[in-house]
Amino acid sequence: MNGGLRTITGIAFDQDGNLYVVEHASGAVFFGGLGRLLKVAPDGTRTTVIGSLDRPTSVVVGWDGELYVTNHGITPRIGEVLRVEP
Repeated sequence: MNGGLRTITGIAFDQDGNLYVVEHASGAVFFGGLGRLLKVAPDGTRTTVIGSLDRPTSVVVGWDGELYVTNHGITPRIGEVLRVEP
């Protein structure tokens, strides 16, 4: 992989060996910038699955193969779970 990942708050693997990584924020500090969900293929290739997330905290690969990622994960009463196609 080129460069490091920042502020990782969650990871999950799918059945094909892809790694999904939740970055809480994109800035140099924990609360700096928006978060995102990245896909890291077995060969190390990175792809942004969904960007512009507000304080995401976790990800899971569902039985249906879809990804479920939290948004507004640290904000009471407005947290949500997003269903995302990989």
